[in-house]
Amino acid sequence: MRINSHPNYSQKIGLILLILSIIVFIFPQFLQSSLESKELVDIVDYRIRFSALPFGIGIFLLTLSKIQSENIGIKILTCLLIIDLGYFSTRFFSMIIHGFNSSAQLKWLAIEFIIATVILIIMNFKKASPRT
Repeated sequence: MRINSHPNYSQKIGLILLILSIIVFIFPQFLQSSLESKELVDIVDYRIRFSALPFGIGIFLLTLSKIQSENIGIKILTCLLIIDLGYFSTRFFSMIIHGFNSSAQLKWLAIEFIIATVILIIMNFKKASPRT
């Protein structure tokens, strides 16, 4: 069996999505020229709106070749977990930039943490359940 050292298309697309999401996160004014509201919740939402999903999908595509499971359910749960962690990390870094002054954003951080925990528990049950 040959191991290909060149990245495949999913890894290239993942890298492009990752770079694009970082650029959009750092410079949100490229896609949102004027902010209608100056409230912190809206500013944070504009920052993560177009960067969280490409970030999560990009990370998933970069790590897809490393996932050893043949079970499609585990791959789907892994994808959902990575996308959720993408939302968590972009929201967390956005809150670091703007300060932790928004209780709504802190609630969303807690919700995303709970979602990730539930997905991990489901993945552990799915891996541990015997096939009959």
